[in-house]
Parts: sequence; structure tokens; C-alpha cells
Amino acid sequence: ACGAVVLLITRAQHRRYAVTIAFAALLIVGIPITLALKGYVSVKRELATSVAQETVAYRRELVERYLTIMTERITWGWGRNTWPRVSTMNSIDNEFLLLPIQHGLVALGLFLTTLFWMGGRSCWYGVKATRGSEESELALTFFAIYMVITVTMTTVYLGAQTVQLFFLMTGWAEGLLLRMRDARIAAAT
Repeated sequence: ACGAVVLLITRAQHRRYAVTIAFAALLIVGIPITLALKGYVSVKRELATSVAQETVAYRRELVERYLTIMTERITWGWGRNTWPRVSTMNSIDNEFLLLPIQHGLVALGLFLTTLFWMGGRSCWYGVKATRGSEESELALTFFAIYMVITVTMTTVYLGAQTVQLFFLMTGWAEGLLLRMRDARIAAAT
């Protein structure tokens, strides 16, 4: 849904109105949902009234327990397979948590820099390009993909194949952005 909203906003005829409406809807709907969600996730897993609530409570508890483990080796992490596991939580379903546990805040910082730098540049070039051009559409699609990856990483482990796909996609996006930059420089001279 996040990627679809981003694409709809960036492809709207009147982008300013679309952004204003989306931001207003986010505030009007987002604040009550956030407040309701806070109460929903603050229960213990044992006291959950549904499977969905138990899953959300598990994820909150997962972050709380593994943050202390992460801080023990915060710079370089524990290593890919040598990090201590909580006996009742063998799977970490949050890439933003797993990455610094395994490889430290240095790796997380580099990953986030790549994610936001490429996402931001994709959006910038997509908006600056001629509306409806192939370059604009592809750059904005890359921006939407980066947004979806960001949201998805908070709920799942990316897995071995997805990480390679992320960097492959980043290479494609960089190639497109360099091509767009070179075309703009050539047109200016």
C-alpha cells in the first residue's frame, strides 16, 4: 500500500494537492491508529486475545530483549552466526534489528545511508524529469520500491536472496540516475 500511495502521488496531475491530501489523511487517520496500536501492542504475549495481537506483542518483546544483546557489541556486532539467541525467540523478524546484532551499527548505518540516499535521489530525479517520461516513471518506481523495502524491513528478515536483489536494484537505479544526469548535462551544453 505504501508503494502504491507513493506512485499515485508522484504521478498525480496536481502533485501539491495530492501530497497535501495524503499528509492530511496521514494525520487524521494516523494519529488515532497510532494511539490505538500503542494500547494493542502493550500487552504480554500470554495475555493476547488474538493471534494477530500475540504476533505484534512478540515483535515488541523481540526488540526489547535483543536490544540489550545488540548493545553489548554495538560497533561491529556479534557475527553472522555467533550472536547469542534468546531461547524463546530463535527468529528475529526485523532486519533493522538483526543487521546491527550480526554486523554492528556501522553496517546498519551504511545500509540505511544506501537505502535513503538512493530513495531520495530516485524521487528527486523522478520529480525533476519530464512528467510521463520513461525515466521519470522508472525513477519514481525505484523510489516506491525503496519505500516498500523500508516498511517491509521492520516486519521481516530480508533473507539471503533479498539482500542481493536489493543491491542489484540499487545498481540499476544508480545506472538510471547517472544516465539522467548525463543527459541533463549534455542538454545544457
